[in-house]
Amino acid sequence: MEMIMKLFARLFARRETNLTTAPPRRFGKTEAAFLLPRGGSARSGSTSGSIPQAIAHLRPMSQI
Repeated sequence: MEMIMKLFARLFARRETNLTTAPPRRFGKTEAAFLLPRGGSARSGSTSGSIPQAIAHLRPMSQI
């Protein structure tokens, strides 16, 4: 029983560290192209030109 509890303790400890470290890596590259231009277009003028226009074409697709 003690060995099983130690194994579960290791698994849950790894899950907690993965929850804190993994999502910034996953969502950073894939969803940054969709999340950053909406909020970041007002911050940085360089991305305010073409990327929000490309997202404007994608928004009607998501509404349907």
